[in-house]
Amino acid sequence: MGKKQKILMGCAVMTLFLLFLLIIFGESGIRDLNALKRDRVKLQTMNSDIDLQNRSLSRKIWRLKNDGKYIEDVVRKDLKVIGKDDLIIRSGQ
Repeated sequence: MGKKQKILMGCAVMTLFLLFLLIIFGESGIRDLNALKRDRVKLQTMNSDIDLQNRSLSRKIWRLKNDGKYIEDVVRKDLKVIGKDDLIIRSGQ
């Protein structure tokens, strides 16, 4: 192998090495791809949680519109309202 061929081979190896470094560490490289995959998993989890919250709120809205007993329970609990047939027991002070 001549000197010229050795120089060309060295340049080719160096070029391949630099391309490898770019693929691994460069913008839009493997590191960034892995970071994006992790972010996607986090976002999918957040979306699932939000979806569950939305379903729960939709059920509550439906019950508030259509279920008189549920409305009464909410009013008693949240506003501390008593019914006309309720018995009030006070503890000694």
